[in-house]
Amino acid sequence: MMQQLTIRTRLLLLVGAMLAACVAIGVTSLYAQQRSVAGLNTVYLDRVVPLRDLKLIADLYAVNIVDATHKARSGMLSYGQARDDVIAARAEIRRIWAAYTGTSMTDSERQIAANVEGLMAKADGPLDGLERTLDRHSEKRLAAFVINDLYPLIDPLSAGFSQLIELQLGEAKAEYDQAQALYQRNRILNLGLLAALLVGGGLFAMVMLRSISRPLEELKQAAASVAAGDLSRIIECRGRDEITEVQQSIRQMQRNLRDTLQDIQGSATRLASAAEELHTVTQHTAQGIHQQNEEVQMAATAVTEMSAAVDEVAGNANRTSDASRDAETVADDGRRQVTATRQTIDQLSERLQQSAGTVTRLAEEAAGIGKVIDVIRAIAEQTNLLALNAAIEAARAGEAGRGFAVVADEVRGLAQRTQSSTQEIERMIGAIQSATEQSVRDMQQSSEFASRSQSMADEADQALGLIAERVGQINEMNLVIASAAEEQAQVAREVDRNLVTIRDISEQSASGAQQTLAASDELARLATQLNQLVGRFRL
Repeated sequence: MMQQLTIRTRLLLLVGAMLAACVAIGVTSLYAQQRSVAGLNTVYLDRVVPLRDLKLIADLYAVNIVDATHKARSGMLSYGQARDDVIAARAEIRRIWAAYTGTSMTDSERQIAANVEGLMAKADGPLDGLERTLDRHSEKRLAAFVINDLYPLIDPLSAGFSQLIELQLGEAKAEYDQAQALYQRNRILNLGLLAALLVGGGLFAMVMLRSISRPLEELKQAAASVAAGDLSRIIECRGRDEITEVQQSIRQMQRNLRDTLQDIQGSATRLASAAEELHTVTQHTAQGIHQQNEEVQMAATAVTEMSAAVDEVAGNANRTSDASRDAETVADDGRRQVTATRQTIDQLSERLQQSAGTVTRLAEEAAGIGKVIDVIRAIAEQTNLLALNAAIEAARAGEAGRGFAVVADEVRGLAQRTQSSTQEIERMIGAIQSATEQSVRDMQQSSEFASRSQSMADEADQALGLIAERVGQINEMNLVIASAAEEQAQVAREVDRNLVTIRDISEQSASGAQQTLAASDELARLATQLNQLVGRFRL
């Protein structure tokens, strides 16, 4: 019930109830004070003042008139002065009596006052006679008045005034008792109101305190649970006050935090899986790159051997050219040099056979390089595929795998450059093979020419012209062979440079793979650490 009201409303109700009780007590006290003041006013105006007046009237009769009469009889006061005192006293008595009778009187007081007023009227005749006696200076009449009439006249009046005075005292006592009773009633009423205020205020304060402290305790426990990592506690929200609004806010915060941690936990699990897959892909990539480095090293060795073979072919071609020039000189010497020509042709045939064997080995080495290039191309294609898989896994990892995507793109670029270099090497090797085949064909033709020259040595006389012609052709062929050998040497050096480039690219790919492997390990470690952090919360 209390929680349906806001704390502000509850506090206003408490303060309003307290103020209402205070106002009630204040109004009651003011009413009691007003009654007391009214009672005191009644006592003063209707009892104290009449009591004073009655006392003055009694004194005027008993003291002034009687005293003036005795003093005039004893000669202490002149008759004229005594008469004036009596007249003054009677005038004062009438004035005071008129004021007294004008006050509020009770029935009994009014009855006694009527009796006293009758006695006063009855005393007016004797007192008028006293005034005339004093005016005439009659000592006998004055003595007779004092002895016979004075006290019988004054004593009843004094008794009547005494009754009125007693009545006034009794009425004052009644007023006092009534004021005392009113005081007691007001005192009991105020004490009752104060007790009711204290009890009601205490109960209301306890109820309000309970309505505030209990939700605050629940709110504190809920906040402590959230601070301790327990997000499974259900926060109850009852009422429509400010504490309920705070509870609703904390409950919403708990739900948001729980949803966020669940999302983080799922993302961490997926990240760990992606990191494991990336680790596996990176390992395969590193193995492929290592194998590629070995194949590139083998290709470099083969190219070096091919370069040596090409240099040997070039040297043989130069030597064959020299021999051809010598043969041409011998042909010019004629028949005298037939024997020398035969020997030279034998040397030429031998040289041509050596050149043919060297060129054949060069063709075989070029074919071996082609096989190595096929292996390098297969490795480059596999590296490109692995880099593509690594890029896909890095994309699945999201923001955390952006660095791995960069490394995977770099590896894919290196693999593509490797494929391009391999294709260039294949083109060069194809050129070398074509030149080698041409050289073999030229060597075979030279060998055939040498054989014919050797078989025709016996007919040197008739064949000198033909020998000279053939030697010229051999010289040209040797120039072609030398030129082809130089081209082959140039191609071999270019292949060697490309293989060095491929080796550098492979080394960079291996370094990138190692970085990717280390980054995947770090990613797995971060995913594990993130799972541990999320595990601190109970969802």
